[in-house]
Amino acid sequence: MTTKTQRNFQRQMRKVQRDASKVQTAAFYSYIADDVIKTYYDEKKIRNSFNLFRIIRVAMFILIAAAVLFGVIGYLASEKKLISIPITTLFISMILLFFGILHPKLVFFVKTRLEVIGLYGISIIVSMFAVGFCA
Repeated sequence: MTTKTQRNFQRQMRKVQRDASKVQTAAFYSYIADDVIKTYYDEKKIRNSFNLFRIIRVAMFILIAAAVLFGVIGYLASEKKLISIPITTLFISMILLFFGILHPKLVFFVKTRLEVIGLYGISIIVSMFAVGFCA
């Protein structure tokens, strides 16, 4: 059995909840968000119209596959088979560096452009030294 104070509190809470539900249904148009907003914390709808990010990522993987294919062909065709491996990694690192500078999420396991430049820049330098030692 509830006391008078508890009943009064429950009545007041129901009134607050009714008022809050009325406020949530009042929507207004925001010119900044260019959308109808119902609450202050309303989440923006994600529009999935044209996704350039996926197209660029597919182009990057096609270029990497082409570099690997040319590396395999170079390995099978050349007399110095060992030199084709660092040349292939050099080309792959250059592709990843270019696309990573465009957008860091395109490449693997990096979050910032500085990490992209550091990781793939060192990979390019190491590959160049390996090509120099193999030649």
